Amino acid sequence: MQNRQKAIFVLFAAALVFASACKSPVSSSGGGTSETDNSMLTITAATSHPNSGVYLQNSAGDNHIALTVGGIDSYSGSSFTVSYQITDIFGTAVTDSLEFLVSDGPTQTKNIHIDTSKLGHFTFTAYILNGASVPQAAPYGGPSSISLPKLGTRPMNFITYAVLPDPSQRRQKAGFSSTDADKYIYFGMAMNDGNFDGINMATALGIDVAVTGQLQWNAAFNTGTATDVDKIDQWIKNPSTANMLQQTVYYLSELTPYMPSWARTDDGQAGAYGGQLSEYGEQEFIKYIEGMAEINIVSAPNRPHHYYQVLWEPVDWWTGWAPSGTPGDIALVRVYELAYEHIHKIYDEAAAGTLILPGSSTPLPANPDWSTKPVVLGPTYSDAANVTQCTAWHQRQFDQGLGKYIDGLSIHAYYDPGYNTAPTDTKNDLVYANTIKTLVDMTTENYDARDPMQNPTYFNKPFFWGTEQGMREALRNNGPKVQAQLLTRENLIMMGEGFDSNFGFCFADSDASRYGYFYNDTPMVSSNDLYLPAAVSPKMVVPAYAAASLLLKGYTTAGRLSLSGATATNMGYKFTDTESSSVIYAVWNYGKGVTDTVTIPVGANQVTIYDIMGNPQTVDCPGGNLTINTSEYAQYVKVGS
Repeated sequence: MQNRQKAIFVLFAAALVFASACKSPVSSSGGGTSETDNSMLTITAATSHPNSGVYLQNSAGDNHIALTVGGIDSYSGSSFTVSYQITDIFGTAVTDSLEFLVSDGPTQTKNIHIDTSKLGHFTFTAYILNGASVPQAAPYGGPSSISLPKLGTRPMNFITYAVLPDPSQRRQKAGFSSTDADKYIYFGMAMNDGNFDGINMATALGIDVAVTGQLQWNAAFNTGTATDVDKIDQWIKNPSTANMLQQTVYYLSELTPYMPSWARTDDGQAGAYGGQLSEYGEQEFIKYIEGMAEINIVSAPNRPHHYYQVLWEPVDWWTGWAPSGTPGDIALVRVYELAYEHIHKIYDEAAAGTLILPGSSTPLPANPDWSTKPVVLGPTYSDAANVTQCTAWHQRQFDQGLGKYIDGLSIHAYYDPGYNTAPTDTKNDLVYANTIKTLVDMTTENYDARDPMQNPTYFNKPFFWGTEQGMREALRNNGPKVQAQLLTRENLIMMGEGFDSNFGFCFADSDASRYGYFYNDTPMVSSNDLYLPAAVSPKMVVPAYAAASLLLKGYTTAGRLSLSGATATNMGYKFTDTESSSVIYAVWNYGKGVTDTVTIPVGANQVTIYDIMGNPQTVDCPGGNLTINTSEYAQYVKVGS
């Protein structure tokens, strides 16, 4: 058998796909649909989970890929060879390069079994080797072939599927405590809650928290000249209206990404969104903020915390207005002062039994737990790649007093080469980790320095939330493999440096830059589809994310590891579980194309090593030391049960 080019991309069959080589079409006469003379050869492929390509490990049923060749009868007397193969994330063939002949028409379908025993991401490629009489289509498998076409944001030549852990194997502890901030690691995603092919995707991915924009001042709760108090009252009186609070995941309330133009002063410099609130704007903002607190109180009274991200990436529209820190930084901190004061005011009234909600004549029963429910997060900076600007900008906000008006830090900690002039192969995980550590230390220092009489703290330590982190898979030559490697490591860095949660951005692609964890397989991709489109197919990062959440949910960081080896690019973190006394080491090498060997003193005779997809292997450790090979793929070493 001839050697043929194999696809190394990974994508999944979320919908019917086709490619064709045509002879002369013949139009029908009259109305209705147009027709051809059927002289068309097509190849299509779809998984038996066509809306997602996601399977749970060891799932029962007829799990397969349906590979169909059509238009065969248009080439009477001819036969065609169809070649196909399945590969995993490492480029290893799961199946040999297999072929079959088709010669009878009009269509032939071959079902190819999907093995769900192994976790991972798998790429299916297939193409028809054309006979001399067939016009050449876009070549893929050889100089004369027809292959699977593009669909939505998914490139041509392949489909993908993924096998994820069964949710029954997941730890149920979500890590939401009361006054100790969030003691445990948990996982987030910019997505809506929903099912695909009978699988709840948030549960399958191990997601505990998501973000909702349904409470935004600039969009949902203003009339164009004022805060929509009537709408707020309606939501308070009808808690089920706030349906984003009733689903599988906990939701982060994103309050006001943009300041309504009618609420701010206009000095001609603030651009479309930023600027200082006018006196009237402050009054209306207070109405809005207190209303949002009341909506959360009635919608989710039993949740340990209600999270509020006040602003969205304000550096993009405040810093440009006043880069020296005055008056832009003062105006920004003033927004947080108002939000913090009035959110906590409402909850303190609920705690004291003095809060009377719209539609009621009696106050809520007193309950001291209300005081520790609200968590005000900020300032949601957007770019950790520019290290100098990132740390300096945060320091400016803290210098203006921001630390008095937040319960925790939120950030969109992108470290995408697209935000940096450096190419992918100079990306430095260590620089990124040091930047995140600086932000954690800076926030903690300012939180601890608060005057308990003037600015009391409600928690023993600040919260740390990454509320967006993504990478443009289509940028340069990154591809889905690089996206999976980097996003997995960046997520581990965030958690390892002390973040409670980190949100992947985003669930599915919304455009050709392909930020999504899934390809968007809807034929007409809309910017509104990124949180829950009708059909998707997984990229390599999907099972990598599911593996990290399976292993690390409920753990807490014990800090960065010191790993010696032949290279200086080994890196890792230690995570501990106080309930089971087990330990997990996450290790990798961030050098482009670099592999190395390191030794970890694990203090056990035997450990379990999990690859980036979550597949385990038991390994002996003579003398309590583990020798492990490192690469760009993160691995997990678990000590204890």
